[in-house]
Amino acid sequence: MYSLLSAWRVTRGIYRFDDTIYEALCKTPVTGQLPTELLKRLPEWTVYVGTPGKKLGSDDIHGMFAAISDAGRNGNEMRCC
Repeated sequence: MYSLLSAWRVTRGIYRFDDTIYEALCKTPVTGQLPTELLKRLPEWTVYVGTPGKKLGSDDIHGMFAAISDAGRNGNEMRCC
């Protein structure tokens, strides 16, 4: 987690989607082979993505930090916190 926050601190990129696009993204099923090469082209090392209206149990989730890490067992992996 600290490595994500340290990397985010350099650029402090915050991403918010238009409400219509956000709703469509949330409804899109994540199945099959995903084009993971695109994730390696994120505009910054770590990004913060707002998640309005989302909950984890009874707690509101305001957003998440996400980054691609090469520390995975099988190569790259996406890490979120």
